[in-house]
Amino acid sequence: MLLHYVRRTGARAVLWHQGESDQLNGTGTQAYFNNIRYVIEKSRQQLGPAPLPWVVARASYINGQTSASIIAAQNRLIGEVPGVLPDPLPTASSAPRTGPTGFISRMLVSFGSPIAGTRA
Repeated sequence: MLLHYVRRTGARAVLWHQGESDQLNGTGTQAYFNNIRYVIEKSRQQLGPAPLPWVVARASYINGQTSASIIAAQNRLIGEVPGVLPDPLPTASSAPRTGPTGFISRMLVSFGSPIAGTRA
């Protein structure tokens, strides 16, 4: 399915902002790391020789709290999985949401240009 959207839209990266529900569910560091790494690997199998870079937000803020284990897993993904980059606004993961488009708008303004030239 990702290949369909990449071909159709010309997407240049995947922006991954997720972790709040894992914080609520008590997902551990290793489980989160394994689950998201699996999604990344499957997406790259679909895309073949030109995989997209993934930009991972350190996100787990919900109900006034963050999860050290989710943030640790996100940092592991950034540090251990090739072609996975950190979000440019790490403080966004510890601040209340400003609406469904707040994160995406800030990402495009501050990080859109570097993504365009990045390849995994």
